[in-house]
Amino acid sequence: APAAPAAPAAPAAPAAQVAAAPPSADPLSGAFLVQLSALKSAAAAQAGWRQIRAANEDLLGRLSPHIQRAVVGDKGVFFRLRAGPLADRGAAQSLCESLAERKVGCLIVRR
Repeated sequence: APAAPAAPAAPAAPAAQVAAAPPSADPLSGAFLVQLSALKSAAAAQAGWRQIRAANEDLLGRLSPHIQRAVVGDKGVFFRLRAGPLADRGAAQSLCESLAERKVGCLIVRR
């Protein structure tokens, strides 16, 4: 009898994931991120996210961090701290303007 309830529980989780997938499947949904900094290590980028988000929870609270490794010419490796996704360029621009008022650097980037 314990095996019977376990079998229906397994399909329930994928069904929830499938239901959540269609909004992100929209090609225009979440097309933009904002870049907040570029740091010399992934750990510094993660710490930077925690600090910037804590100070700007009202603006960044619903966004997720995206850390991207980048080789910048002869300057070496940097880890770009980005946040998003944002639905469109207008939303990203508005967020950057609000962050700029708080002296937080911000660049708009496509995903």
